[in-house]
Amino acid sequence: MDGLQEHGTGVGAAGRSRRPWRLAAVGVLLGSVALAGCGSDASSAGPTTKTPATAAGKATTTAADEAATPAVGDASRCETAAVTGDYLYEVHGDQQFEEGFAPVIEVGLMTFDGKGSGTRLGTLSSTREEAKASFTYEAGEDCVGTITTDAGTTYRATFSPGGDEVTFFAQGKGSQRALDGAAERMVGEAPPTCDTSTLQGTYQYRARGAFDGQPHVEHGFEVYDGKGGVTNAFRVAGADEQERLVGTYEVDDDCHAVVTYGNGVTLDQYVSPDGAEFYWVQTDGFDADGLFGGHEHRVSTSTDTFVTTGR
Repeated sequence: MDGLQEHGTGVGAAGRSRRPWRLAAVGVLLGSVALAGCGSDASSAGPTTKTPATAAGKATTTAADEAATPAVGDASRCETAAVTGDYLYEVHGDQQFEEGFAPVIEVGLMTFDGKGSGTRLGTLSSTREEAKASFTYEAGEDCVGTITTDAGTTYRATFSPGGDEVTFFAQGKGSQRALDGAAERMVGEAPPTCDTSTLQGTYQYRARGAFDGQPHVEHGFEVYDGKGGVTNAFRVAGADEQERLVGTYEVDDDCHAVVTYGNGVTLDQYVSPDGAEFYWVQTDGFDADGLFGGHEHRVSTSTDTFVTTGR
């Protein structure tokens, strides 16, 4: 979560291009700069797997196992075991470098195993590449705990009862003290499975970043046709004209997507298995030095909409 990457689909008045998803090797959480110093080394551990099945096709769990395992979303529990599954996450803020503080963004997927260990897959605005890393975590009965990256950076974390949401910021007065992040448990399969048809419908978004040291704010819609085509209609703060872009997209089976617009803007996106929402960061197509990223949620399953045609 080291850097804020630009996410806009269009270039707009601020001089940017457009977006997709995945974590960078040097992310705030991910790497040397990931999630406030999350290690940059990638972990070989993958996402948690489903419970092995017997020959009859039933999970090999016992009554004792079920009694000892807290129910997902059980609002009465705050403990490490309740924080389990796949979470979409984003980190933003300012990180300290030799030249001073600079904005950064990181988005991706965190997998918690319910036993105190996890992995991250995400993209950082500063590296504009996807990367993987591991972490450990602990949730106390008071719903407060820690997340520690493989690089040794510790974040103070607050867990919602039942573990559906996690917020965190770096402990101490280090280079990532002005960064904070949040993760939300995804609805869908575990491990998640996606394809191009996962993104389908009309999505509304708000995004922000900076170009050449100047803030950039953008709001708009994207329409995904479920077949690899996407249309974007947006407005940039400070400009009155609506802009439109047309592009293509691909979604991997791990729910990572890449969007490429005709103006050269490329986005990295991390999508929930049900296709209802995603975080993104811009990785290519910049007209000026900067970063850009945002969050989108589906507002309609329709792909025949006036929001991109103006009719």
